[in-house]
Amino acid sequence: MVAGMGETSAHASPPEERAALIVGLLDEEQRVRYFGHRSETRATTELAAHITEIDKDALQRKPLSLELLRERDELLAIHQDAGRPHTWWARIWWGVFFVLGWAFLGLGGGAILISVIPGQPGRSGGDWVIQDISSLAGLALIGSGVSLVLATFAGFARNAALVLARRRSLSTLLDWASHRPGQLARGIHVETKPNAYGGGCFRTAVGGCLLGLGGFIAVPLAVGLFLDLVLNSPNQEWMRGGAIALVAALLVAGLGYLILSPRLRKHRLDVHQALMWAYNGHPDPELR
Repeated sequence: MVAGMGETSAHASPPEERAALIVGLLDEEQRVRYFGHRSETRATTELAAHITEIDKDALQRKPLSLELLRERDELLAIHQDAGRPHTWWARIWWGVFFVLGWAFLGLGGGAILISVIPGQPGRSGGDWVIQDISSLAGLALIGSGVSLVLATFAGFARNAALVLARRRSLSTLLDWASHRPGQLARGIHVETKPNAYGGGCFRTAVGGCLLGLGGFIAVPLAVGLFLDLVLNSPNQEWMRGGAIALVAALLVAGLGYLILSPRLRKHRLDVHQALMWAYNGHPDPELR
């Protein structure tokens, strides 16, 4: 069963707005094939009227008919087959991102721990001595920074693969729907897991990089300032400089979060929302 909005219409935007967007996605050959003429204005009016009828049917319908069940299964199969190559790459890049993300956190945490440990016991000439390991903190910090940069690129690559998968799926489904009378009014998009951050590849990469960079700088600074305040006699000049740097890092991280936040995007009708299958969320007959 496809999750959705229950026994209500899958759309909240006006039919005219959705119809104009859908007609704009079709090339001339697809438009002539589906509507029987070349006029975009006439096609938009006709499609809006048909969408209105489908929305009324979706509101009144209870369980899905066998015909609609077959249509839904066919939509899902086309969507998955068309985007499968790019989806496979997206999963690989997600695994790379996951590993690098934990490397960033682990090495950064290790650098913080090493920086507060003066040394560790070791043997030199048969005697136990305290060996300095502060140089390892620098190496761990560098490794953490490199992991962050690589993780940002891996995240960008994953998002790019997902976008390409959606574009290929959309193109294939539009061409398929142009051969089926009434299909564009019913919708062709049955995926119900939208991108949480939206905004495309570049927006996600920039926002993620700023958020990660700000956090990467802010966490060690905050820990260092706290430990210096608690364990040592605080250096006033260092404390002031560290506090200013901490505020700047938090502002950078906050800017990254705002870029990623879907709540601050300008409202516009999403292509996949406009093409959402009208019967999303309606139960299968055997589940009633």
